[in-house]
Amino acid sequence: MRTSTASGSNILPARYTTAGILSNQTSFQFAATANDEVATGAHFDGTSLYVTGYYNNGSNLDGLVLKYSSTLGLSYSTAWSPSATAATNDAGNAIVGDATSIYVAGYTTSGTIPTKDMVVVKFSKSTGAFSNQSIRSTTSNEE
Repeated sequence: MRTSTASGSNILPARYTTAGILSNQTSFQFAATANDEVATGAHFDGTSLYVTGYYNNGSNLDGLVLKYSSTLGLSYSTAWSPSATAATNDAGNAIVGDATSIYVAGYTTSGTIPTKDMVVVKFSKSTGAFSNQSIRSTTSNEE
């Protein structure tokens, strides 16, 4: 789910028929200043496709959540960084949903402790708005 361009890698969601034939694809770049967008997880609920991963904003990584219609029209894109510290790296690794929410499991880093902390972030399924988070902080790397 990734394609390379002159400005880096972009997310490339694609839709295939049940016969395995490509029926539609699109490319996503978070912002013109973003260097790379990488998808690491996807969830389809029968109506919409939700994608998580991260993008490089030029100085660090921010997590992202994308929502697509079944025809791959982009409904929303949400960037997230669960830490109050600006210089963190954040990424989603897995994504699931229920009737009203999307849950992303991933990691965040801290500027004071050079380790990855496990994080679960909750978003509104309809708007992509951040709802809440849970961070498990330890002295070792976790993803």
